Amino acid sequence: MVNSDTTKISFAVTDDAASAAGNRFMIVIEPTGIVPVTFTNIRAYEFNHDIMVEWAVQNELDMAGYEVEKSLDGILFNTVNHTPADGGHIGYNWLDEHAVAGDNFYRIKSKDNNGRIKYSSIVKVRISGGKPAISIYPNPVTDGMVHIGFNNMPAGAYYVKLYNTIGQLVFAKQLIHAGGNTAETMRFKKNLSKGIYQMELTHTDTGAQVYKLIIE
Repeated sequence: MVNSDTTKISFAVTDDAASAAGNRFMIVIEPTGIVPVTFTNIRAYEFNHDIMVEWAVQNELDMAGYEVEKSLDGILFNTVNHTPADGGHIGYNWLDEHAVAGDNFYRIKSKDNNGRIKYSSIVKVRISGGKPAISIYPNPVTDGMVHIGFNNMPAGAYYVKLYNTIGQLVFAKQLIHAGGNTAETMRFKKNLSKGIYQMELTHTDTGAQVYKLIIE
């Protein structure tokens, strides 16, 4: 006798278009023999007034690289470093030279050659005090976005101007700093050419400060 029984699954078609899709019951099979990378450790600690971020992994196969993401509130993270995978390397580190007084949060994002992404847990380092300073990161800028960290700087309006190598003004923006330790994010125009620029930050009390900014 031939067993002609089949597996029956009850389902309903709703207003959700996916409920009537032809591939609703498709089974996705991951490639065999590839084990996703595993974060075995991540830590961050103060190091000579900067912050050292370290992470360790296992099963580093078919990996493209890692990104260090930073946040000042533990919610909104921005990429501050790109580290290529070393093909079997189990330990990595990166030094944050733009640590601010107060809380600094970090996490690591891994990405393999198939585009799959995985995040580590979040770690926090709190730095007390600190002299007034402004930090610009990342530098070089790789995605058209730059962050300006205010560390114990006076409150008020800060005027940002970006000049190219022949002195032409190519970008201008006003930032309102509420005081204390904060970070502001700016996005440049997509047609801004790659190269070396001068970024000028001006405040009524502190005057103008000039920074070299590289855009890649």
